[in-house]
Amino acid sequence: MKEEDIIRLVTGQIDTKEKEKFLEQVSGSPETKEEYYKIKNLWALTLQAESKRKANISDLQKFKKTIQRKKLISFRKKTFPILKYAAVFLLTLIAGKFIFKENEVAKTEDILEFNEISVPPGQMAEVTLSDGTNIFINSCSSLKYPARFKSDERKVYLSGEAFFSVTKNSTPFIVETNSQKNIKVLGTKFNLMAYPNDILYQATLIEGKIAIVDSEDNELSQLSPGEQYSYDMVRNKYTVKTVNTNLYDSWKNGIYTFDHETLEDLSSRLERIFNLKININNNTIRNYKFTGTISRNVPFEQILKIIQISAPIKYKFKETNGAIEEVTLY
Repeated sequence: MKEEDIIRLVTGQIDTKEKEKFLEQVSGSPETKEEYYKIKNLWALTLQAESKRKANISDLQKFKKTIQRKKLISFRKKTFPILKYAAVFLLTLIAGKFIFKENEVAKTEDILEFNEISVPPGQMAEVTLSDGTNIFINSCSSLKYPARFKSDERKVYLSGEAFFSVTKNSTPFIVETNSQKNIKVLGTKFNLMAYPNDILYQATLIEGKIAIVDSEDNELSQLSPGEQYSYDMVRNKYTVKTVNTNLYDSWKNGIYTFDHETLEDLSSRLERIFNLKININNNTIRNYKFTGTISRNVPFEQILKIIQISAPIKYKFKETNGAIEEVTLY
């Protein structure tokens, strides 16, 4: 499928018959599907960034041509990490609103340049650091990291959720969060969820071994593959248990899996995925539990209808220009 056809599909410059045909082609090819979601994310960020003038197709085409022509070589030469989802650069390049930004920390013996990626609701980003570590960053999350690591430490700062595939190295890799609980590893794969407003801090290990340490570097716990560390910040208690890791890492592939999750917790996730506000006006339904799998490209209204099949829940929408902005459950 041609790139121009994908652009037409994503931007709605297509009739119903062509749309059905193109969607079949997208579904039938993993390569086409990957390219489709990259362009879809890019276009979504274009629309969000344009507050003063309406985004148009030429914005997207120009940006895509720039990415193809340069192949990010100039960014590599400046030791910037490679962003496989180029959409994260978009607000910087066409809107003047920095999602990807550089700054310098106070002068020390070894001055570091820091990069920061902030991912808006409904979006995802993927970044490869200078040591080869690969990170998927989920919606409503931000990651701060040096353009190059110091010789004795690899440290990044996370607010939100991310999946880490850390390159094995004798230098410790540390993920610092605002919960005063940090992750320390040498090389491994794990998912970390540490949203500022959430009660739970969760680290789920897929491969290798990780240590959870406090701000003074005192070890609190070690995990083996398949184990999850959960810290309840209200009760000041933690648990370590064996879990189905697919529940916690499938989001990076656009699939969200949940198992006996309360409606209240599920609503928090749906708000981030679909970029809308969910109000629950009936305390009885807050603790209803749900098990299932959803895709990020399934319409939100369809998700609600599926929920209604298993629970007596009603809803009403608040829309702006035809887009769902808020939903009330009762």
